[in-house]
Amino acid sequence: MICVKSKKSGKQAGRVFALLLAFSILPGLFAACNGKNPADNPADIGTTEAADGVNKGWNPVVPTEGETQPGQRTLTLEQITAIAAQVVGAAREGQTQPGGANAPAWDGSLGSLSEPERGLVKEAVKQQTGVDLDIQPDGSVVYPPAATSPAGVNDPASPGTSPAGTPNTSYSYTTRPGGASAASKPATNAPQGGGAQTPGTPETIGQGNLAPAETTQAPAQPGPQPAGMQLAKLSTFGGAGHQRARSVASTPNGGYVVAMLVDTAAPGCPGGLANYATAVQRYTPEGKPEWAAPKFFGGNDAFELTAITVLKDGGIVLAGSTRAKNLECATDPGQNTDAILLKLDGNGNKLWMKSFYGSKEDIFTCIAATPDGGFVVGGYTVSADGSFEGLTEQVLQVGTGFTGMVDAYKAIAIKLDANGTVYSKRVMVGSKFSSFNALTADKTTGDVYASVRSSAKDYDFSALSLPGEGTIMIRFSKGMDTQWMKPFKGSGTEILMGLAAADGGVVAVGYITHSSYSGGSFGSVNSASFFRRGNKDAVALKYNRDGSVAWIRSMGDVGNDEALGVAAVEGGYAISGTATAPLTDVQFKYDWLNHSFGGGSLDSCVWLLRGDGAQVKFLPISGEGNDLAPAVAGNGGRSFMIVGSAGSKQGYFAGASPASPSATNHIAFAGLYSVQYN
Repeated sequence: MICVKSKKSGKQAGRVFALLLAFSILPGLFAACNGKNPADNPADIGTTEAADGVNKGWNPVVPTEGETQPGQRTLTLEQITAIAAQVVGAAREGQTQPGGANAPAWDGSLGSLSEPERGLVKEAVKQQTGVDLDIQPDGSVVYPPAATSPAGVNDPASPGTSPAGTPNTSYSYTTRPGGASAASKPATNAPQGGGAQTPGTPETIGQGNLAPAETTQAPAQPGPQPAGMQLAKLSTFGGAGHQRARSVASTPNGGYVVAMLVDTAAPGCPGGLANYATAVQRYTPEGKPEWAAPKFFGGNDAFELTAITVLKDGGIVLAGSTRAKNLECATDPGQNTDAILLKLDGNGNKLWMKSFYGSKEDIFTCIAATPDGGFVVGGYTVSADGSFEGLTEQVLQVGTGFTGMVDAYKAIAIKLDANGTVYSKRVMVGSKFSSFNALTADKTTGDVYASVRSSAKDYDFSALSLPGEGTIMIRFSKGMDTQWMKPFKGSGTEILMGLAAADGGVVAVGYITHSSYSGGSFGSVNSASFFRRGNKDAVALKYNRDGSVAWIRSMGDVGNDEALGVAAVEGGYAISGTATAPLTDVQFKYDWLNHSFGGGSLDSCVWLLRGDGAQVKFLPISGEGNDLAPAVAGNGGRSFMIVGSAGSKQGYFAGASPASPSATNHIAFAGLYSVQYN
């Protein structure tokens, strides 16, 4: 992680890391309007982190020690095994066992090595590659946090390395053996992916990025098994203009609250708002609108709050971005977007608004309530001034087409209390687009899980060394200290769009492309529930609390499919997403088989999974137009709500009122589903 404050000329300044100063009061770094006093008992949420004179409290996600931490490099299992074969073969040659028999030939499994042999392999790997590692008795490979890289690791032509002369980060990875070696371990308590594997065989996933669940994990508790789902209530909003429901959260009474983007032609939209505004509607547990009309918020330019959560005190907090300049909160005078937070009470009345801005683009993309009564918000910034003073402004980008200084993209996460007081700030830096993509918090432990997407392969994202965009999964403690980081990356594009904390871990959903299956996290996936279906496949997987993977499955059909949101329901998970039609001469074979395709080039859909990842039901949410369902929320029981936008009048949306969408005028919708059980 680098924290450099560069001048506007583009010259790099020296890299300096933050010193944490305990029991300090955070200076007022952020513009705020109508803010309330700090929490009465700050200890419940933690101590605010001090802002020093350099990085202003922006502390790295990636733990670092000292100022010149070397870059980390990991080896594939095949590379380690090849070196081990040389060393072990030489060591066993001429060895005899009791009775005079020759020592047996090595079977190729790192788990069968003796302790002295593991030591020999460790030394040989260090001599030949410069990489420091430890081989565990079970055959897993651990890279210590301070592992060093061999000479030439900064060569941009080498996969997994960083540009010459640029600081890198050091992770601690565990590589677990794949194939027969992993399957040879007894795993009677390991969850089975999709319910389709042979009992006792763990998932064999990748070269350490996605490791199988530990055999010590407790078996799943018996409970109700989802057997189906059906639509209980469909609510729509619109009729003129363009309306899109973008986010949904559950409320304390078992209902839901929905955030929508609306243009000025939306029914009831007040005058004086320009471009897109934000509308909020609250629904009863039965799916009926609780307010006579949505609550509208906006300004003299775009005011797009696309993430929503409900706090312990019942307050509703929305996050997003704005270009408006007439808000009660200060914003940057330029034309770039500024990040914004808005808190409402349970009745939709505004309590406060806060802006986070610099002279470049700043956007919040995701938000999650935490059990201490506060919340975490995430997104990205390109700024290095204003609210983001202390962050890196420019970094060196090295590539085949361009080498030079570029604006640094910073993925940012901020923890606040219910009154908007900032307690901690985290940042990851790359030379290409990078952003916190999704957040969720465990209601029992307070753990915060995050997915961070990035096109960068350098600086804090050097773990994403393969082509295309990828994702890093993170577990933070309730105080936002990094517990583990796991790259989710193959040879294509791999993005995790939605998260849901569940059973002490987290379920992540997203999509991968057809080339993803050739390596990285997917190089040795061994699961009947995970295979290539189309050019782009939806994917769902569950991480245990220790970062190992309990199960993974692909979803969709022969077209392009994406999973966008996920929510826990009793006994399983509901997933919202999109699906597209295949080429005309290609027939559906999987999820869309025996289902009526809506006719648009993009259709919404919903999947229902059991707790072990087994797919129960798939339903289209579609008509003749383009339909999108980006978000889903559960109320902790047997119902969930999916929200989105529709350009359709028939099919799923037949009879919806209003029913006047078109290619340019979409209606917002909220569909309440009930889960059926065996």
